[in-house]
Formats: sequence, structure tokens, C-alpha cells
Amino acid sequence: DIVGHFVTLICVKLARRPSNEVFPYGFGKFETAGSLAVAFLMIGAGVELIRESVALMMAPVVANGAPPQLLMAAGITALAAVGIKELLFQLTAREGRKQGSPMLATTAWHHR
Repeated sequence: DIVGHFVTLICVKLARRPSNEVFPYGFGKFETAGSLAVAFLMIGAGVELIRESVALMMAPVVANGAPPQLLMAAGITALAAVGIKELLFQLTAREGRKQGSPMLATTAWHHR
């Protein structure tokens, strides 16, 4: 997760550099390359989640002996995390639209 955010920060910063003699058309392709890198990171994470989910379905773990308060706290924490991730998606997507940055738009979807 953090690797994708660092890729985004670095690529957006590089893409904003002005053109020069060596790169007369500018550095905008860094956003494209960064978007591709983040997409591959997301695909890799998705494949790993599917693999782990299938493994857990084959040998489920039961929360025997866990106090109900702990299970409730875990559920509340999970719901809060979903809400925070949605907020991060909305803020990042808005900033991506504002700046016209496909890299930030890709990163916004990373939050979902």
C-alpha cells in the first residue's frame, strides 16, 4: 500500500517538471508510467487477497473463545476503516480531477 503512495508522489512530482533541452516535450509520461505501476501493484494485491481468501475457505478459522466485546470492537474498527478509505477516495479523486492528473485518479481507486 505504502509503495503505491510513494510511486504516486514521486511520479506526480517528476511529471510536473518543466521541459528542457533533453526532454523538449516535458516529463508528463512519468504519470502514465506511475499509473501503470500502481495498477500492477493493485492487481498483485487483489490476486493475493483472492489466494488467501480461498485458502481460508478451505480451512476456516473459528473465533472460539473470543469475547463478544472483542468481536464487536473488530467489527466497529472494520466499519470505521471502510468509511475512512471512502473519504480518502473522494478527496484524492477530487484533487486528481482538479489537477487533471491520471496518476492521482489511479491512486484514488487504490483507496477503494
